[in-house]
Amino acid sequence: MSYLERTAEGKQIIWFQESNRYMVLEMPAWEVISRFEKKIDFDGIAAWCADFYQLSKNEAERFVGEVQPLARFSIFRQPYRSRKAP
Repeated sequence: MSYLERTAEGKQIIWFQESNRYMVLEMPAWEVISRFEKKIDFDGIAAWCADFYQLSKNEAERFVGEVQPLARFSIFRQPYRSRKAP
């Protein structure tokens, strides 16, 4: 699936060409997805998230758990098919 991505006002905007739809992610969620793409494990991402955003361990694990299903979308597993918008 082809898509374009762009950062605007602290958000990551992903436009899907075939369906002409888009998704907007806040940067914390996008960063978690990016770390999953780099094959960092759940505990490592949750620890980073807790430290970086000054969250409790439970809050960080809950947030990472909520974002994790998005990282399973096939478009995020195929970065070679993505393109940055101009």
